[in-house]
Amino acid sequence: MYELNDIAVIIPTKDRPEKIEKLLKNFSELNENLGKIIIVSSGKDLTNIINKYKNILPLSYYKTSSGQVHQRNFGISKLDNSTKLVATLDDDVTILKNSFINILNFWKSCDLDTAGIGFNIIRHNFKRKKNLFNYLKNLIIKNDQPGKILRSGINTPIHDLEKDIKTQWLNGGATVWKQEILINFKNKGLNTKWAVYEDVLFSYPISKIYPLYISSNSKIKIEETHSENNNFSRELYNGKSVFLCRLKLINSFSELSYFSFFLISILTIFYYFFVGLFKINANSIFRSLGYLTGLIIVLTNFKHIKKVDDLIKHYL
Repeated sequence: MYELNDIAVIIPTKDRPEKIEKLLKNFSELNENLGKIIIVSSGKDLTNIINKYKNILPLSYYKTSSGQVHQRNFGISKLDNSTKLVATLDDDVTILKNSFINILNFWKSCDLDTAGIGFNIIRHNFKRKKNLFNYLKNLIIKNDQPGKILRSGINTPIHDLEKDIKTQWLNGGATVWKQEILINFKNKGLNTKWAVYEDVLFSYPISKIYPLYISSNSKIKIEETHSENNNFSRELYNGKSVFLCRLKLINSFSELSYFSFFLISILTIFYYFFVGLFKINANSIFRSLGYLTGLIIVLTNFKHIKKVDDLIKHYL
């Protein structure tokens, strides 16, 4: 039977002190007695912010090299056997009232061999709009059931859920794991600029052995900033990264399909391109070009398709 003080929270961050201050203020207002809150940062020093909250929250602060996966692994290495559950959170979340209590109650009622339970991410101003573009997107994906890994390697969304679900993948920045799972299935990461698709690559293999869930009543919010929504080089990189990392997933599991992967990827290139043209959205066009770049990389190195790790290392 878990209690709140059985939970340690690990938060990787880089050069975003305002996000950390906002998140720690959020924690202080929850009035929930968590076991540990571990901040692992690179870049700007956070000592002044940490000092504001060290007498209010069970805080530990470490500086290390950058990389979300590396920072999370560093935080995990600082835990002892008294920690049973580990919440891995991004630095830009807002935790809604009773979310930790609700997820703890879910842990008390779920299968004993459950490996991880995700928070229900509430997207800022998210609405499932009924229009031609979303109809075409659903036609491409061909599955609107949340939390699935399709034969093409596409992961269906797991945010804004109205009920609890069993899922095949979990978000690395919004999940509570058993500590023993994080130790036994160490996330090695991909050593890329951004942690694109690493959540799926890490959690999908675990879902084939242990149950994973999302608790709909355990809500957190993520609000995208304007600067993040207009970063064309990031969109180009992300499109390329998702293409190559999804191919890595296809390579790893026989139930997934190369034919479906390439077909859906080509349709996705056209989808993002035409959405960008009709909506005058440069982000979407650059995302399309990113997917196209990934496709060209694979086609020009087709004899090495089984060595996608080398392609990722070289091109990302």
